[in-house]
Formats: sequence, structure tokens, C-alpha cells
Amino acid sequence: MYEFIRTILRSLTRGEDLVVATIIGHQGSTPRTAGTKMIVRRNGEFSGTIGGGQVEAHVLIAASEVFSSNTPAMCSFDMTHETLSGMDMICGGKIEVLIDLYHSDPETLNIFETIQTALKNDRTCVLVTAIDESMAKPESFFRFLVEADTPFKAESPYSSSVIENIMEHTRDIRHPGMLTIGKEKFWVEPCYRQNMLYIFGAGHVSRPTASIGIQVGFQVVVLDDRETFANPKRFPAPAMVKVISSFENCVHDLKIDKNSYLVIITRGHLNDKIVLSQALSTGAGYIGMIGSRRKRDMIYKALLGEGFTGKDLKRVHSPIGLDIGADTPEEIAVSIMSELIQVKSRKET
Repeated sequence: MYEFIRTILRSLTRGEDLVVATIIGHQGSTPRTAGTKMIVRRNGEFSGTIGGGQVEAHVLIAASEVFSSNTPAMCSFDMTHETLSGMDMICGGKIEVLIDLYHSDPETLNIFETIQTALKNDRTCVLVTAIDESMAKPESFFRFLVEADTPFKAESPYSSSVIENIMEHTRDIRHPGMLTIGKEKFWVEPCYRQNMLYIFGAGHVSRPTASIGIQVGFQVVVLDDRETFANPKRFPAPAMVKVISSFENCVHDLKIDKNSYLVIITRGHLNDKIVLSQALSTGAGYIGMIGSRRKRDMIYKALLGEGFTGKDLKRVHSPIGLDIGADTPEEIAVSIMSELIQVKSRKET
């Protein structure tokens, strides 16, 4: 969602209308899940993917028709075994795709600017799209924004009770989905800050870990007390690099919450222990520490002597990463990131 907002804003500020295709329903085995988006421009260029193959080709044709008719569309694709050979797909499910038109008008621009501001200030908001299945009006579906504990300000054709109902149902939402209130249907999409990946240590494993982390959607911050290692040349943007005086009190100024992932891969046992003792005092959703079981047990014994409990230490993933037989820094990075993705997906279900 974060990258989607930035892409949308770049186009809208240039006065460019867009078609946005969103999977709003799926059954069975499908290449992508609900909420997956693809942005299409008038010249046929697109970014993102809803699964590739013939489905994507059909969506591009439908997007062209939406541009021409100025009317949004709903498309269903059946990828059951009977049609697999004809669609060149390896899945066997069904998906429903909303193909909506985003006009470069002040109202639409204001919505996405508001979302961007909310994300920058760590506020969660929900983008709501009213699904008018009659398609009676030649315009994009009506969309608006709701924020928790913030009075609803946008003009709306819906009653205050419907709006209040929407706000109540989306207060703690973490996944996009369809919301039905009476006879009305709304596609609701939470917009929240990217998951943070804090990497403590800027050595050889850190570089590919940061790179892969960015590719899979984390906001990455690398911390080390060696400027020769922690610098933008080794960790180019959008990774952020923070040179610290030491690993003592290194988490003090960091925004760490349940959506934060802490990877401890410093250059030595002592620094790893120093960082881990601080990490255990945070509400991080993931804490992982590199090293052998022998090293881990030595650190755990020391921490238990300092007052930490067995329950505290159960929060730690160590040795870090999934056991895939990794050897090189790049393979270890894949192992680490695989474990982070696994933990994140379990948290979100």
C-alpha cells in the first residue's frame, strides 16, 4: 500500500488519470490474494501485477475499455482445471477484480495526500470504496477515507449511521476486504506504516539482508558504530543508515512496536548480548540473533543471571533464520528474510 500511494500521487500530481485493478475476492488456488493491485496508464503501461498470464492480459483490455467508457468494471476469472490449458495458468481458483478509474481531480488527490501524511505520522487510516454494482453512473466508484478516533469530514451520500458503522468495523482492521452494511457494499483497505526492519550490525550478512528486506516491503534501518561499514555507499537508499557511538542504548531513539522486526547480526558476542538485552525490553514483533547454539546458550545464561526470564528468551529466534543449509552471506540473508516473512504472515492471519 505504501508504494502504491506514492505511485498514485506521482501520476495524479501530473494530471494523469489512472485505472487501478484490485483483486477483491478469490477462491481456491490463485496467484495473488485479495488486495493485490495493478496500476494501468492510458498508454497501456502498467505497474504491479495481479498474477500475470492471460488474466493480466484480459485486465489490460478491460482497463482500456474503462478509459474509453469512463465507467468502472467488475471482472471475474475462473481458473479451474477445465480452463487451465486455455489460460496458461498453474492455479485452479477464481478471482474477482475491481477495475476502477482514478481521476486526477482535487478530491482524489486530497485523499491520497491525506493517506501519505497519515503514513508519515504513523497514523492508520482506511480507504473505503463504495461498490455500486449497478454501474449506473459513468464515473469512478465513490471513495472516501476514515481515520480511527477522527471525525468524518468528507461529503458522503451515505447516512451518518452507515459511516459510523464503517468506522466501527474498520477500527482495528489489518487486511483489505469487503464490508456489507445493509444493502451497501464497501471495499475497505487499511493503510498503515510499513513494517520496520532494524538491522544491528553492518557487516557482510547485513548488506544482502537489507537489500532483500527492501524488496519484500520492509522499511530498513541499519545501525553500526563503524562508519566505514555503516554508510550509504554500502547501504544505498531507500535503506537508512545510522552511525552510533556504541551499541549501548542503541534502541533508545527508535520507534519500535509490534510491527518492528529486530535482526541482531553485530560483529561479536558481546555486542549481540548488549543489543539483545535492550531488544527484550521493547514490544518488537520479531527479535532474531545470529550465531551458533553454543553462542546463544552462553548469552542466554548471562541474561538469565541479569534477571531476564525464560519467557523473555522464548521471544528470540536464535540461531536466526530458517534452516535451509545456508552458507554464504547471501544465502544466510535469504534464510533470515524467509523467517521474517513467515513470522509476519502468521501475525497477519
